[in-house]
Amino acid sequence: MANEIRKAEIVPDISLMKKIASISGTIPSRIMELIDNAIDAKVENKTLTVEINIVKDKDQQYIEVIDNGHGMTEEEAKNFFKLAESQKDEKTNIGKFGLGAKVAILGLGNTAEISTTPMNENYSVYIDFDINKFEDWSINYTIKSDKKKNHGTKIHIDHITVRLGDINKLVARIEEHVSKTYKHFIEQEKVVIKINGNKVSPHIVDLVEDYYQTFDFMINGKRVHGWAGAMKKAGTNWKFGFDLIKNGRIIKTNDLLSRQAHTSLARLVGEIHLDEFRTDVHKTDFLRDTEDFQEMQDYLVNHELTNLLANISKITNRDIFAKYEGGLAQISSRLNKIINSSDFLNQIDVGETLFSKSKMENNKQKAAYTAETNESDFKNANDDIDEKEEKQKRERKENQPRIGFNIQEPNLVSMGENSDAKKWRIETDENGTNLVIDINLDHPTYKNEEEVETYIKNAVIDSVSEFIVKEEKKNNDMIEDDLDRFNTIKDILVRQSA
Repeated sequence: MANEIRKAEIVPDISLMKKIASISGTIPSRIMELIDNAIDAKVENKTLTVEINIVKDKDQQYIEVIDNGHGMTEEEAKNFFKLAESQKDEKTNIGKFGLGAKVAILGLGNTAEISTTPMNENYSVYIDFDINKFEDWSINYTIKSDKKKNHGTKIHIDHITVRLGDINKLVARIEEHVSKTYKHFIEQEKVVIKINGNKVSPHIVDLVEDYYQTFDFMINGKRVHGWAGAMKKAGTNWKFGFDLIKNGRIIKTNDLLSRQAHTSLARLVGEIHLDEFRTDVHKTDFLRDTEDFQEMQDYLVNHELTNLLANISKITNRDIFAKYEGGLAQISSRLNKIINSSDFLNQIDVGETLFSKSKMENNKQKAAYTAETNESDFKNANDDIDEKEEKQKRERKENQPRIGFNIQEPNLVSMGENSDAKKWRIETDENGTNLVIDINLDHPTYKNEEEVETYIKNAVIDSVSEFIVKEEKKNNDMIEDDLDRFNTIKDILVRQSA
């Protein structure tokens, strides 16, 4: 057989239409796909109104999105369910892939009624779609004469396939997403969005004065502009960072670009407009592996906003210090009692180090206290012990001055995310030798605010253990495994301070 070029059709299997319902997405994200379509159909110089109705009762469940946009012509309507069909201009519109509305509708229900009236036309188009009756790559539609001056599109989704749950909670969740995602359209009064009759207000953030900066630059011919600032109230549950925006629509929220998520950035907020950068099909993120995006975030984080980010970290770290100040004092106080106790001092090889002074003084105090107690017991052998006097003796013992070595309350500082998580040093004054510990809150170790106190305690115990090992080695050069000895001492401190 001679070589021969043949052609094979690759028409998708009919099951593809039903399978796209399985593309990942949430109820809010699918509804916002339909809002995107409505915004792209906005009539110039006229406020767009988008009404979202979510109904769930004993007799029915449905979701519908209604807009007063320019509507669809017959040609546009008959291609509505055609996969990847889109004539939209990516430079000005939100949608561009021709998949969003199809995925949204089929991801919410099995049937949909689409009715649309094009602007300046005297007809309407009606489509009644049922995925279970979709047998070939075609749909039926109806043209009706319509002399009304109204225009726009209504999408009514029935036979709901997702769990709506508590309608009030669902509506609140959708409203939260919508108020953030479309805040620019709502703020500028270009778009009014209503959910079950209630008008959605734009999401507003209160900023700290003097912690605000705008930026506007070009990356490979593409404009990047926006602003960054500090929120008056720090974000919780990682709800802080930049909004990444394309053509007025927020694509990604709470983004830190190349910075690692960290509690020191909990006040950071801002907007980055990337109208000429590409997004993924679902409009949930930008394509980050492109050269343009990589250069953009590198320039923004490491050059344009370097000082502002450092200053925001400092005021956020002050908040953290105020929150944990009491706990930090307790950590150092508890450890000071432990390391100056006979039980602990007898477990370390102090030799002629400063710990030997602590041990000698501790033994003296213990002997004096024992003698005092024995004398008291002898005098009061047949009498009840005076509780007040006994309490004073216990307090005297506990409050005896620490001689030789003291752990100061740790300092919470900002040294940059690339510096060490902690640093310690020794300082001497009239009260003795002090271990001073600096905790670098910018370090990734302390990125989760809920665990900050635990990690700070670990850092303090690590510092004390490291110092003791160093002191022991002055007296005993036989200590070869520093790590093993470090872990032994740390284990003692952890158990006794628990």
